[in-house]
Amino acid sequence: MEAPTAAVRPPGSRQPADSTSFLSALFDFSFTSFVTTKIIKVLYVLILILTCLSALVFTFSSFKVNTTFGLLVLVIGDPLFILIVMGFWRLIMEAFIVVFRISEDVREIRDRGQIR
Repeated sequence: MEAPTAAVRPPGSRQPADSTSFLSALFDFSFTSFVTTKIIKVLYVLILILTCLSALVFTFSSFKVNTTFGLLVLVIGDPLFILIVMGFWRLIMEAFIVVFRISEDVREIRDRGQIR
């Protein structure tokens, strides 16, 4: 007799374990559903906007000091600043998402009865 096999999900078809709405997840005091996975994209866009605005402010300030310095900041400094800052935040946010996806996968394994 064959042992029953668990249904295997195709790669890339991630179904989040916490499929509740944002407001219900926000006021879930038992922390069974996560808000972070729902707001991470919005947070990343806000960080991108704030980073670009701060680079723009620095560019205007550098043009007030000296035109050559302003052009250097505009051409070299700002793109480098934006790439470094956004790379850092991307690493941080991906680390958060990895932890939450591990949690979802462990919850799914536990619900299937493979962990006791």
